[in-house]
Amino acid sequence: MTIKLEQHTNNVQSSDVPKVIICVTMWHETCQEMCQLLKSICRLDLHLSIREEADTVGEDGIGTEDGKQNAEKKTQDPDKIQIEVQIVFEDAFCSTKNGREVNEYLLQFMSCLQKAVGSVLKVKELVKWNKTFQRKVVQTPYGGQFVLQLPGGTQMTVHLKDKKKIRARKRWSQLKKTFILTLDDDVDFEPKSVLRMMDRMKMNNRVEAVCGRIHPIGSLTITYTKEPEEGKHLVQFEQGEDRWLCTLLIKRGYKIDYSAAADAKTFAPENLWDFLYNDGAGHHQQWQI
Repeated sequence: MTIKLEQHTNNVQSSDVPKVIICVTMWHETCQEMCQLLKSICRLDLHLSIREEADTVGEDGIGTEDGKQNAEKKTQDPDKIQIEVQIVFEDAFCSTKNGREVNEYLLQFMSCLQKAVGSVLKVKELVKWNKTFQRKVVQTPYGGQFVLQLPGGTQMTVHLKDKKKIRARKRWSQLKKTFILTLDDDVDFEPKSVLRMMDRMKMNNRVEAVCGRIHPIGSLTITYTKEPEEGKHLVQFEQGEDRWLCTLLIKRGYKIDYSAAADAKTFAPENLWDFLYNDGAGHHQQWQI
């Protein structure tokens, strides 16, 4: 995981809570990989909701004299953040007799989302959430999208790319002056890992990117190497967009940092075919040795 920052603030006021945009690029992942990522996001969503509710309960006595004194002493929660989820779904459509329709991988994503939400909610709460879940896909110039609200109030926008309308496998994301959390498409993380990376950025205004500690999971990690034709090709095209962005930040004089306390897990390729097949889509290149 990497957090990239466009703008720093030394003193965060209550009206200026840092915002983290979670950016994910998905393709044809397995159900296990999708569920692992979505459960992590749902845990973070619920964690922030519980913290927000605790702050609200703590302010109930402000109407009294003692409450006013307590309010004056009350300081801003240093770990308070807002989040927004942007998922870019590669190749989400297929051709049918009725025209272009969403494919099996998006349907699998919907099923995994139900499982992920169900992992943090009780049955009655899940039924209530399902009634507010909008499944309608709105057409866009690049394909389609749908917007939903997670149980804790976080907005999730899923962008569905149609390779008939936009270049296939050309990754893109929305940039704003805020924190950006980039995730691999099967990453498993806890809420505290996000907060620990943000702590590293707050310590030094020159730090523009922070990476957490990645733990590979799976039954086998393969070893594979390949020689690029030239050094420039390796730097710009073989690193992945996250490491390429870090390279550009360093060239501009900024620093990147590492947080060993920010743990995350991701699947390593199980065999050579998985590595080569996923590598063609720009995935799992970090496993080259």
